[in-house]
Amino acid sequence: MIRIIVNCTNAEARRIRLEVWVDTTVNKLYDFIGAFLLAGVFYSKSIKELWSELDGIPTFSASMQRDQFVNLRRCIRFDERETRNQRRFKYKFAPLRNIMKMFTTKCKSNYNPSAYLTVDEQLVTFKGNCPFKMFISTKPGNYGMKIWILCDAETSYCINLQPYIGRLNGVSDVGQGTQVVLELTDQLNGSGRHITADNYFTNIHLARALLGRKMTYTGTIEKNKEKIPKKLLLALLRPV
Repeated sequence: MIRIIVNCTNAEARRIRLEVWVDTTVNKLYDFIGAFLLAGVFYSKSIKELWSELDGIPTFSASMQRDQFVNLRRCIRFDERETRNQRRFKYKFAPLRNIMKMFTTKCKSNYNPSAYLTVDEQLVTFKGNCPFKMFISTKPGNYGMKIWILCDAETSYCINLQPYIGRLNGVSDVGQGTQVVLELTDQLNGSGRHITADNYFTNIHLARALLGRKMTYTGTIEKNKEKIPKKLLLALLRPV
């Protein structure tokens, strides 16, 4: 996976003809990823401040030069540009699809999740051009790409994920929520695990589908959802 990113990044740098560029390597890409993650810890500081000789963070300048970091951030790519438009006819998420599939495969194969799992959404902050970029006022950053994520409730480990690329044709929000949970948990059929999610996903059809796969479900639910016993709705009117 890292080798693919290295090759695609070098190809992009050659395409835009950077004045100063030395082909990156696997080790240098690991340095970049580490520096990028560490920069998130010091999010209040600019790149110039992080690499400052006077009051910067020594780890950054020790890992790579500032200009090298900036160039890598500009050029990093995850797919072959020459075939991207062709792949986009079939997959909206073409620029990242193959890398994400490889990543999720590793997530699933290298970890045995506990009995309790959660499904939720996460907004990955992003302000570039993207046909399925979303605005969610309740999320930090507000703008970005929404990702559906299946996590271990005990460790927060990401077991599976998929991007939201718009409402599926002919599928309501209720149907899409059900489909998302079933797709994210498909590899866990028959495992007896318990899934928890919020009211976007919760409905009787999902609960029954998971039960048929020998899994159970807990989630908040809106009172206008079908199949809620009237006695439960009346109970909401009682004084506490």
